[in-house]
Amino acid sequence: MFESLSVLDERIREELDEHRFYSRQSWVPPTVTADGDPVHDVVVVGAGQSGLALAAQLKLRGVRRVVVVDRQPVDEPGPWSTFARMPQLRTPKSIPGPDCGYPLLRFKTWFCSAYSAQEYARFEFIPLPLWRDYLAWFRRVLDIDVIGGTEVVGLRTAGAGQPGGHLELDTVAAGGGGRLSARKVCLATGMTGAGRWAPPDGLVDGLPAHTVTGAWEPVDWTSMRDTEVAVIGAGATGFDNAVRALDAGCRSVTVFARRPFPKKDLYFEMWRGRDDSGVRPDEAGHPPADLLDALLAYHRLLPDHDRLRLLDRLFAHGRSPANPDYLARVRDVERIRILEGCPVDGVDYDATAGKVLIRSGDRTHAVDRIVLATGPQPGLHHRPELASLADRVLTWGDHTAGARTTPPELAAYPKLTTHYQLRAKDGDDAGLSDVYSLADLVHATVGLQSIQHVAPVVADHIAAQLYRDHLPDTLAFVERLDD
Repeated sequence: MFESLSVLDERIREELDEHRFYSRQSWVPPTVTADGDPVHDVVVVGAGQSGLALAAQLKLRGVRRVVVVDRQPVDEPGPWSTFARMPQLRTPKSIPGPDCGYPLLRFKTWFCSAYSAQEYARFEFIPLPLWRDYLAWFRRVLDIDVIGGTEVVGLRTAGAGQPGGHLELDTVAAGGGGRLSARKVCLATGMTGAGRWAPPDGLVDGLPAHTVTGAWEPVDWTSMRDTEVAVIGAGATGFDNAVRALDAGCRSVTVFARRPFPKKDLYFEMWRGRDDSGVRPDEAGHPPADLLDALLAYHRLLPDHDRLRLLDRLFAHGRSPANPDYLARVRDVERIRILEGCPVDGVDYDATAGKVLIRSGDRTHAVDRIVLATGPQPGLHHRPELASLADRVLTWGDHTAGARTTPPELAAYPKLTTHYQLRAKDGDDAGLSDVYSLADLVHATVGLQSIQHVAPVVADHIAAQLYRDHLPDTLAFVERLDD
């Protein structure tokens, strides 16, 4: 490792500078709009771990007029700086992330240079504050251009896909509205890439506002002291909020789980791998191969019926269900009342008693407060940047002609190409394929480990498309050399 972070930074800059990484110039010919505004090579929407990784991969390929836009302030992206309430990441510290396999950019390299190898050995899962610091360092050391505090509220494809055409993005920031133009756009908006944070339709309609909170919202935990709290949703986020409620001094916390918990975490078991030493004794003592890596890299290339077969099995128990391994890591889990296989049928309010009544099967549970950890509400029309395009985008629901999918929310996800482009449901592309999206259900569920398999694929395809689109410019440059 390196003796200090400044030494690591210097080494990274030295290596990358040999490849002109920090040059502001791109091999993509520059152009401007009719109004004289610059047209970026790529605009990435979302400055979280996936968006930063994609920007870095594009710069490595010489596509350098890239700007990343995020509605959060710079270096405060996504859930890590807003509503995430877990003390640490849920994936082991050794998992590659936005570094995409480049050793000098790995979390371990950064941490051991900033702190020490001895301290690194003391934890298995990365503490959340350290992950935020790492992502901020990643952006700075790679000189990634991020526009913070800016939300994309519209996206137009008019003129895209044609010579000289481009995409237009409408933005809103504290100083007012604006517009960005780009040849390609990639939407890296995390777990809500195919929807939004919102309560399930009709579930809590009519409840007093003070009795219900979304896990994605700011929570006044002090107001929950000495109350009875129910958390609806038994994924990891549900238990994060249940623990915070206990810390706040709640009298009791009950977690409602729609289904019984699986015996094992399928993703962790695939990551741990299959031990083949019983068949191949010469391989005894060697660690099993990571089967999850293979799924993340090649699942997108399978025929659709095979993809659906595997998704049906992977999501049979829900999107991110709790399991014994996970529950063993939940602090104070023995103080949490867990109701497995208890879907919530309805919620009412008893104004006389001042209680929220949760109906599940033949029982009614009275509590003071509800925290909703029910996951994103699916639907591309909920995405502000896609509002005008949602009706044109092919979804899995369109593709399967309304047949049942597992999980049900898959139907609302876009049916992306193998390179993560949006598709038109009527076959009339009209620039839609110039919009890339990371709203893939497997990527959104697995998260960190999938970045190294997604970001390079998207960056490669964008670079190849830009090269194809501007081949006449390359030919003209070569012909001028012969003059």
